[in-house]
Amino acid sequence: MVKIVDSIMGSGKTTWYMEYVNRYPEQKYIIVVPYIEECNRILEKCKERGFVQPETKDMPSKSASFHELLRMRHNIVTCHALFVCLKLTEEEIALIEQERYTLIVDETPPVAEELRLTENEIRALRSSGAIQIEEETKRAKWSGGKNFPNIASEVRRELERREYYYENESLFWTLPERLITAFAECMVFTFMFTGTHFEAYLRAKDIGYEVYHLADGELAIGEPSLREEKARIRTLLDICDNEKWNRIGEYEPRGRRPFSISWWKNSKQPDRVRAQKNARCFFQHYGAKAGEAMWTLPARIHEEKNCGIKDYASAFCPCNLRATNAFRGARYLAYLLDIYEPPVIKNWFAARGQMTNERVYALNMLVQWAWRSVVRDGQIIHLYLPSQRMRNILYELTGG
Repeated sequence: MVKIVDSIMGSGKTTWYMEYVNRYPEQKYIIVVPYIEECNRILEKCKERGFVQPETKDMPSKSASFHELLRMRHNIVTCHALFVCLKLTEEEIALIEQERYTLIVDETPPVAEELRLTENEIRALRSSGAIQIEEETKRAKWSGGKNFPNIASEVRRELERREYYYENESLFWTLPERLITAFAECMVFTFMFTGTHFEAYLRAKDIGYEVYHLADGELAIGEPSLREEKARIRTLLDICDNEKWNRIGEYEPRGRRPFSISWWKNSKQPDRVRAQKNARCFFQHYGAKAGEAMWTLPARIHEEKNCGIKDYASAFCPCNLRATNAFRGARYLAYLLDIYEPPVIKNWFAARGQMTNERVYALNMLVQWAWRSVVRDGQIIHLYLPSQRMRNILYELTGG
């Protein structure tokens, strides 16, 4: 049974589980956090519990280091990126069960991802013999060969790192369920759990769960009441209503979606330049210094099309960056995105009878990103959100 602790960012979830770990030293723990800096925080705050993190020193890889630390029955703290790629052996599963390890996961981990290849690229890989698909399991396996496309080297690294399966002309990875079910107790700390991919994953895999929330520093059963949270969030968000700056994000004919990834890819350069200039004007309106600003747009567009905001290059924060304190001083935010679920992932869940909520997905991405800033400490933030759709979704949360 998975215990979901659903409370808003900054409500003390991390503090609660660190105190829990220190209160019950007889238990064994594996703690999974999104980023290295959070690992260091656990090492410091739970020093007496003797936590260690996987390192490449004297080991061929961090994965190999993790397996060695587990064999030695250590308390371990590691990052999502390593944990979700682990391939536990039967012996390790037995050891986890024998030692009754508790798994603590800070923020929901990724549960489903597509290897970004076109159908033609997958056909080329298969026909060249670079990959083979197991007939019974549909697992994709690297088989090598001399004649294969240039992309095969990247595919090889991914297939050796994680287990992908062939489905609907795609190579698809899902979180191995034994990384959850092997543990005597599993606690996942998140916010707005209902309607998320992680909830759909647990249902699809028939993994039981119970939802709790933090109330006055203690766990209380049931989902949190968002009424009070909505009122509090509403007082902390100053959403930009400048018509001139927001006009670029209004709904367009023929189904165009301003600030979506496809819009950024296909829009004309004047539109992209205008979006960036509007964000700069927004920052300048408030006299924002680089250390007080935070902005985002699709990371690939940021790199490939050299998109950025003049004088605020260092304030770029990827839209999927979570559980980091690097932007905790930011109070002027520009979210230049309109978020949609990846269709392949949405269809994978649908094929297993799990309907996800695209608006919840978009809202979750936005809120998780925004809560990297001073709002986490209960301070007001000024938010430029030019996408009309995203503003409407945020207004639904705040009641604005």
